[in-house]
Amino acid sequence: MKIFISLFMFFFAAACGNAQEPMRLDVHAEKLTVYDQAEMLGQFDIEIAHTEAQRSAGLMHRVDLPESSGMLFVFDGEAQRFFWMQNTPTPLDIIYADAKGVIVHIARDTTPFSTTPIPSRAPAQYAFEIHAGLSQKLGINVGQTLEHPIIGATQ
Repeated sequence: MKIFISLFMFFFAAACGNAQEPMRLDVHAEKLTVYDQAEMLGQFDIEIAHTEAQRSAGLMHRVDLPESSGMLFVFDGEAQRFFWMQNTPTPLDIIYADAKGVIVHIARDTTPFSTTPIPSRAPAQYAFEIHAGLSQKLGINVGQTLEHPIIGATQ
């Protein structure tokens, strides 16, 4: 019986030690706004992933993202971008935008935990992740614009 309890405690401790804590960044003071010409479609509280380490961790292991929130990924210059959903339990919409904030592609309703690459399909400098289905619900589409003080400031 002592061996069983010892083994149980060992495996329980190992399992708890492997649990990953999600990355949490400060919410930026200014909201990100999505526009279709002059019409505002939505506003979001955002966390901004600037560094390679922040971009790599993203929303992995997050289960508590409020619907009015998202994460903006900022890259140096435009390029073909690829994301995946490894270790990400929440289905997301990934909105890719060029250096001016114009939406070039939306990967809607991504599959949690998938390692399949999700391409931007066009050069993008920004990726904006929100809850799956929200872009469709708000009418967010290719050609519309993401606006925030950091967009365009990092060209």
